[in-house]
Amino acid sequence: MNQTHSIPEIYNPDVPYSVKCEIVAQLCRALASHKNIPVSALRKYLLEKTHVDFENLEDNPVGMLLLYEYLHCQRPSVCARNEKNLH
Repeated sequence: MNQTHSIPEIYNPDVPYSVKCEIVAQLCRALASHKNIPVSALRKYLLEKTHVDFENLEDNPVGMLLLYEYLHCQRPSVCARNEKNLH
């Protein structure tokens, strides 16, 4: 039985926006840890690449979704393989 969600919680309208922002911030911290770089370096890189500051998403819902999609594309290959195994 497939128990995964095809639509991520980030797109769930019932999830408060502040929780969505925290999800994106946690993903950023996890990516920085995975790449073994300081969070500040990843923040600078993402600002240059996407023009979105993951520490200041309060009034930027479009930027939050853009950043989420970018992070999803950047996820480590092991995560992508696991996702395929679950579907």
